[in-house]
Amino acid sequence: MKKTMIMQINKAKADENARLSYAITKGREEGLEQGQNKERIAIARNSLKTGLSMEQISLITGLDNDVIKKLKAEQE
Repeated sequence: MKKTMIMQINKAKADENARLSYAITKGREEGLEQGQNKERIAIARNSLKTGLSMEQISLITGLDNDVIKKLKAEQE
């Protein structure tokens, strides 16, 4: 009985560690994605300032034309 309880406790700890590990990994991935998106927007803003076309900026950054139009409107 004591051995079974210890095994259950160890399993519960392992399950909790797995959940925490997943949450940490997921949080890092989301943070990285947000940082990459901010960088693409910064590149688009700078590219607009240099006079590149929206199509060129879209090709460079991978951003939607609608997003680039909004950024352009903000600069005007």
